[in-house]
Amino acid sequence: MASHSIDLAIVVALVAVAGVLMYGALRRALQRAVALQQEQTERRLNALSATIKSLESRLALAAEPVAAQPATVAEIEPPAFAQASEAAVQNEREEVTPEILAVIAAAASAFLGSEVRIRSASLMQSPIKNVSPWSQQGRVFVQASHNLR
Repeated sequence: MASHSIDLAIVVALVAVAGVLMYGALRRALQRAVALQQEQTERRLNALSATIKSLESRLALAAEPVAAQPATVAEIEPPAFAQASEAAVQNEREEVTPEILAVIAAAASAFLGSEVRIRSASLMQSPIKNVSPWSQQGRVFVQASHNLR
């Protein structure tokens, strides 16, 4: 019986030592992995910062010639969402300003990772403007008929 208890104590001691050694090895491996991830994240953040700075400078350069010319009151138009939804206004094709084109090009360049040149762009009509009052009222009636208890 005494030899069994000694054997059991040795096995327990070996398991404990192995557990401590395994804990230390796993902890070191985890610390290395975390340090590697932090380095990669830092490199990516630095690359993104450089990209943002270059895009800001390109945007500033693209906006300078337009900002140098004073606009008259007749040249200033309200945004597309603020205009009245008359039939004549809906049929017009609105032009996109050079500032917006520069921002779109910068965003596309940042996303794709290479220089992008936009050849043309135009505003699309909102599907909300083309909603018939009859169909809208029908939707309201159907939604109101549902039992919401």
